Amino acid sequence: MPGFQEILILAGIVFLIFFIPRITRKTKKKTIVKTDVKLVHWKIRLLIVLSFTWLSIAAIYYKVWTGAFVEFLKFGLFPVFGVWGLYWVLQGFSKKS
Repeated sequence: MPGFQEILILAGIVFLIFFIPRITRKTKKKTIVKTDVKLVHWKIRLLIVLSFTWLSIAAIYYKVWTGAFVEFLKFGLFPVFGVWGLYWVLQGFSKKS
């Protein structure tokens, strides 16, 4: 069982780590940095989540760890690649127009 002195030392270390930098911090002007990074649209995020979910369900259903890898490829991985490929092609046509 830790003694009172060890508890005080740990409390002091926590105080030094968290509160001293906040006390001694000088206020700086925040600069706004413009970046060229595009935010991911919610439809793309949904497609990513659905792809991951589809692959997870297919892996569990076909029990890939038991050797049914061909079925997983046919009904799990290839449909995901197909949907993403179709999306990629359609995005290329829409940007060309």
